[in-house]
Parts: sequence; structure tokens; C-alpha cells
Amino acid sequence: MLSLCRSIGVFGPALLDALVVTMCAIVAGYDATAAKALVVTALKNYINAIGLGQTLTNSRWAHVVYDASPGVTSVTSAIGVTGVALNCGTADLAATVQQAIKRSSVSVA
Repeated sequence: MLSLCRSIGVFGPALLDALVVTMCAIVAGYDATAAKALVVTALKNYINAIGLGQTLTNSRWAHVVYDASPGVTSVTSAIGVTGVALNCGTADLAATVQQAIKRSSVSVA
């Protein structure tokens, strides 16, 4: 007799942490604390919306920082490289088809 039953396993993605550190210059006349809070929220939302197997690119999330508030005039990383620092470096964070990138920490100075 032929068995028609099969066992199938469904597993959630492995999470890949994104540690984000960036410094923003805020134009005079804007509330720096409020502008930076908008940047943090925008980064968290963007990173957590990245789908399974997609890459978190430095160049794209630098745009997210600029788009978060019109008061942001420049973005630099804490390690002195123009842009942003991602997991203590400037390379993109790539995920495999079995991984999902999620933020573990976002710091904006």
C-alpha cells in the first residue's frame, strides 16, 4: 500500500541583527532632539520592513535618514566615513534567502 502522507516542516527565518550608528547635523531652527527621534523611527521602520533575503544597503538607508526630517543637513558615520556605520563597518548587510534583517540597535547622535 502506498502512503500519501508526508511530513513538512515550516521554519521561521534566521534573524540577522543590524546595528546602526550614524551622526546627523541638524540645521539651525529645527529641534535637534525631535529631528533625531524622527530619524531613529524612520530607520527602525525601514529596517524592520526589509523582506526575507533582501540586502540592507548603506546608500539606501542614508536616504531614509535624509527623508526622515527636512532638518537633516548631513549624515556621517561614527567611524569617520561619510554615510553611516552598519554593524561597525560601511559594507552593505546581505541576507541569505533563509535570513531576515531586523534592527537590534539604532543610534543617532
